[in-house]
Amino acid sequence: MRDRTFSPATAPTLGRRCAVTMVGVFSVTLLAGTVGTVLGLIRDRAPAPKTASGNDESVCERITASTRRWESALASHSPLATHLRPPVQGWLAGWPRVGTNQVAVGRNGWLFFRPALEHLTGPPFLAPERLTASNRRADPRPAILDFAAQLRGRGIHLVFVPVPVKAALEPEPLAGRVFPDALPLTNPSLAPLVRELEEGGVLVFDPGPVLADLKRVTGRSVYLATDTHWRPEAATAVAEALARFVRERVELDEVPDPGFTTESAEIAGRGDLVGMLGLPADSRGFAREKVSIDEVIDSDDRLWRLDTRADVLLLGDSFANVYSLPALGWGEAAGLAEQLSLALGRPVDAILRNDSGAWATRALLSRELAAGRDRLAGKRVVVWELAARELSVGDWRPIPMALGTASQGGFFVPGRGASLEVEGVITAMGVVPQPRSAPYADYVVALRLSDLQAAGSDVADREAVVFVVAMRDYALTPPAAWRVGQRVALRVRPWADMADEYGFFTRGELADDSLMLVEPCFGEEIAP
Repeated sequence: MRDRTFSPATAPTLGRRCAVTMVGVFSVTLLAGTVGTVLGLIRDRAPAPKTASGNDESVCERITASTRRWESALASHSPLATHLRPPVQGWLAGWPRVGTNQVAVGRNGWLFFRPALEHLTGPPFLAPERLTASNRRADPRPAILDFAAQLRGRGIHLVFVPVPVKAALEPEPLAGRVFPDALPLTNPSLAPLVRELEEGGVLVFDPGPVLADLKRVTGRSVYLATDTHWRPEAATAVAEALARFVRERVELDEVPDPGFTTESAEIAGRGDLVGMLGLPADSRGFAREKVSIDEVIDSDDRLWRLDTRADVLLLGDSFANVYSLPALGWGEAAGLAEQLSLALGRPVDAILRNDSGAWATRALLSRELAAGRDRLAGKRVVVWELAARELSVGDWRPIPMALGTASQGGFFVPGRGASLEVEGVITAMGVVPQPRSAPYADYVVALRLSDLQAAGSDVADREAVVFVVAMRDYALTPPAAWRVGQRVALRVRPWADMADEYGFFTRGELADDSLMLVEPCFGEEIAP
C-alpha cells in the first residue's frame, strides 16, 4: 500500500517564478473588490455644493451625506474585509475613512456611533408613522409622564435630562465648517417633547446649551474624539448647571457640609468606538486620548460613595458612568453623580447602568421597590439622565413603582453570602449582541432556569432568574452560545453579592415583563 503520510522531504515543490505568480494572482483577487470600492468612494467624495456662507445644505444633511457615502461599503463588496478585517480595517479607517455598520469615521481621527447619528439626522421621533399601535413602546411621552406622576404621588420631583449625542456638538469632522450659533443640533421632535413634558409637570434640563456655551467659550471640543461620551470638563459643567437648576426648582433641606474635596488625576484612555472598529490589538491608528479628571474625595479621604439615605437620586446611563466606572477605562469617582454631589454640597444616591437608559434604571428602581427595599424613602428629587438617542430607539413602556414585600414566590435565590451548585433547564434567555455592535466590551445576559436540582438542597419545583457573563472585552463567552431547552450547571450567588463587580455591565434582560421584579442570581458555569 502506498504511504500517504505527508513529509516535507517528499512534498512536491514549486519553482520561484510559479510561486510568485500564484501569490500575485491570489493577492490581486483579494484586493480587486477593495480597490474598486475605495476608488468608487473617492470618486463620490466630492464636497457638497456650498454658497458663499458655506451653508447651502443643512448641517444634518451634510452629516447624513457624509456617512452614507462610506457606510458598510467594504463589508458589502470586498472579500478582503471578510478574511482579513482587523488589519484592513485599521488602514481603511485612516485615509479612506471607511468605518463599519456601527462606527462612522470622520476627519482628523474622530469616530461616531452610527445609531446616535441616525437619531440626530433621522426622522422626528414623535412622527405619527413611528408611533403606531404595534410600536407602542416607541413613544417616550407616556412612560416619562407616568413615572413623574408616580413620583409626584410621593412628593418627589422628576428632572429629565436627555444628553445630546456627540455629533450634536461635534459635527465638524463629518459636516465641515459649522457656525457655533447653530449648535447644539437636535432631532426635530425634541422641542415639542420638552414643551409637552413641562406642561405635564416634568422638570426638563437640556444640557445642550451648556455644552455649546462651553465649546464656544473655551474653543475646545466637549466630547472625546474616539469615544461616544463627553469630556470630563463637559460632565462637570453640566453637573454644576444641573445643580443650580435643581436648587432653583426644588426645596431641599439643609444638610451638614459633607466636606468634599477633589484631587486631579491624568488618564490616558482608549475610546470605546476604537474597540468597536475591531482593529488589531497592536493597532496605532487611533492614539489613546489624555484627559484630566477631578476625583471627588469625602471628609475621610476616601473616594466618593453613593448614599442611599440621600434626598437626591440620580438614575443614569454610561454618560453618568464614564468617569465613575473603572472598567470603562476613564478613571473613577469623577462622574456625573460625583460632580453633582460636589456641586450640590450634599450626598447623592445613584442607580447607574450602561446603555438602555430609557428602561434599565427605571426597571432596577422598580425591582428594589417591589422587593420591599424603599429606595425612594426620603427622596425629594429624582434626576433621570439618559442619552438622547434613547428617544428614538429606547424601550418606553411604563413601569410600576409600587412598594412591595420581600416575597420571591417560586423563584430561588441563595441567602446573602451563600452560593449553591445547581442544574436547570433554560426556558427563556435574553438577547446576546454581536461583539462590537454596541460601545460596551462586557455584557451579562439573563436566563430563566426551571426544573432546578441541587445536591443537599430542596429546590424542587423552583425556578431562578440568573445573570451570566456572555461577553468580556468584546469576546463572547461559552454561555453566549447557550440556547433555550439546554440543561446547564451553574454555581449561583445572590446578585446583590456581585453587584459591585458586575452591576454596571450592560444587560440582556428577559422579555417577560413579569420577571422584572424577581430578585436575580449571578451564575458561573461549572466545568463538566
